[in-house]
Amino acid sequence: MSGEERTQSPMTLTQQLNAIEKLETVLVERAHAILPKGAVNIVDFFILGATQRTLSQSTAFRAQLPFGNGPPAHANRCRHAD
Repeated sequence: MSGEERTQSPMTLTQQLNAIEKLETVLVERAHAILPKGAVNIVDFFILGATQRTLSQSTAFRAQLPFGNGPPAHANRCRHAD
């Protein structure tokens, strides 16, 4: 290992939650880019459903943490990890 390599310090909880929010924004932007402007088909509904499910889980995870519900939030995250 060279002297140039440094281990990064772990992110704080606030930094991690902000990173999750940024990823949510990216998810929505990418889903919008995939979906057509006009009529939708059955595959588009799968994209919408997967996006909504992911956003709902992410929002629930972030909402549980400020109230000291870390273990339930972690269990919820692990249970729904695909």
